[in-house]
Amino acid sequence: MPHKNTLLLGGIPMIAHSIHFAKDNHINKIVVSTDDASIKETALQYGAEVIDRPVALATDISPTMDTLKHVMKNVEGHYDYVVVLQPTNPLRPKNLMQEALKRMKEGNFDSLMTVSRNEQKFGKITNNIFVPFNYSIGQRSQDLEPLYYENGLLYIVKTALILEGKLLGEHHLPFIVNHLYAKVDIDTQEDFDYAEYLLQKSTDNGQRTTYNQLPSLRAPSRSESAFIEIAGRKIGPNHPPLVIAELGINHEGSLQVAKEMVDAAHRAGVEVIKHQTHIVEDEMSAAAKKVIPGNATVSIYEIMKRCALNETDELALKNYVESKGMIFISTPFSRAAANRLEKMNVPAYKIGSGECNNYPLLEHIAAFGKPVILSTGMNTIESIQKAVAIFDKHQVPVALLHTTNLYPTPTHLVRLGAMTAMHQAFSDKVFGLSDHTLNNNACLGAVALGASILERHFTDRMHRTGPDIVCSMDERAAKELIIASNEIWKMRDGTKEPAKEEQVTIDFAFATVCAIAPIKKGDLFTKENIWVKRPGTGEILAEHFNELLGKVALKDIENDVQLTWECVST
Repeated sequence: MPHKNTLLLGGIPMIAHSIHFAKDNHINKIVVSTDDASIKETALQYGAEVIDRPVALATDISPTMDTLKHVMKNVEGHYDYVVVLQPTNPLRPKNLMQEALKRMKEGNFDSLMTVSRNEQKFGKITNNIFVPFNYSIGQRSQDLEPLYYENGLLYIVKTALILEGKLLGEHHLPFIVNHLYAKVDIDTQEDFDYAEYLLQKSTDNGQRTTYNQLPSLRAPSRSESAFIEIAGRKIGPNHPPLVIAELGINHEGSLQVAKEMVDAAHRAGVEVIKHQTHIVEDEMSAAAKKVIPGNATVSIYEIMKRCALNETDELALKNYVESKGMIFISTPFSRAAANRLEKMNVPAYKIGSGECNNYPLLEHIAAFGKPVILSTGMNTIESIQKAVAIFDKHQVPVALLHTTNLYPTPTHLVRLGAMTAMHQAFSDKVFGLSDHTLNNNACLGAVALGASILERHFTDRMHRTGPDIVCSMDERAAKELIIASNEIWKMRDGTKEPAKEEQVTIDFAFATVCAIAPIKKGDLFTKENIWVKRPGTGEILAEHFNELLGKVALKDIENDVQLTWECVST
């Protein structure tokens, strides 16, 4: 791609993303090495210095190390470390630099290079046969020794090593970065288009990004602002978890039973009732009459035909839910069902796991322009990616729910790790759990890991008959889930430092340095005349005790008195 470094990516020249990243991380001096007049002009415009690169170093095959040595020999000032940022890798996580420097400092490393784990199986094709070189046919991929690749996001090297012609020192840190952050290395138009797509997804209040705003490496906190809104209810990390009670088909086709379940959910404090809209003739072919689900004894066609509400009854149910001050949403299982719900003016759509990869139906629903909650059970990151791209194209807010489609779900198959992996892949999306276990534990664990939406099947009485009753919550369980999930949400945020409210405890629980014997002016401080005692109201905390040993007392100090710094020689 000719002149790619000055092409506008996310509204600014591509090279400016790396300059902004350097500025945001308070790098002392930002230098661009180039022989190109347009790149030089752009670099100066965005606040970088420019060192003219010699013609001999300006070819595509010129060694990067020779360019780095040329820069360090010609830059003004002395610098202990060099940070190398390649403009072709413009999309770096917000806190990449801080995390990398922290790790370098902790281990006293002399160089750092970001790497990512290879998530694919490689091989060669010989005589039209794929021959893998890093695994054996039949071997499980999770049992392979992990392979890593240099992703080019960040290098940090001691200047002395650069001048020796080395990019890696003897004490080197390969800093592992999630491969999803390293997928953009712009060499082709396809790479550029993908980077543009990612930046377009990273928005703030609907405005295009002006420089890198990709998410941090850490887990999300409540301070981050991703949310969706359904009928005035904001859903996301900054808001209490939303508990959705799924009536589904538990009413067995009875509007009266459905209303009784709504009454129970309302008493429990549920905000959102979720229904299932089945228009069987449009939803299934005749072949469905021969398919019997694992939790049933009759065909799925017969079950849905028996349990589906007609349009009149479903509209009556929606009105009844809304008369209680709750929100009604539903899952359409066909185009006709989606059209019925749109006619009923539902505020949002829930899409089931079975429809996650039903891209024609997703396109149809996305065209309505309303928020979507998408369950992702039985799907992969790749198939979810295609679904998300449809909603992003239509600028439809979408939240993603992990689920396991077994009724009930055994605890070992809940896989909350899959939920967090999904959120890492779609870090700008609200996420949650649609649960089919027998109690609230999976949902509560999900909240602790950042989930903002919890969905469970619901019934007013556990002894009712129906295919999903066994994995449903009743009124009591729903109330407990609402209360407990809200409590865990409040516990979830925070940084590891004293809370200001802890000061009353600090005052008596911490220790400060005290005299344990009379001390005369001119005496040396030793373990025989000073020690650490509660309370923590003294001036010299216990952490400074060793600093005092061997120093001289500048005044007389009585026994059992807290020391002050003015008593201690410097």
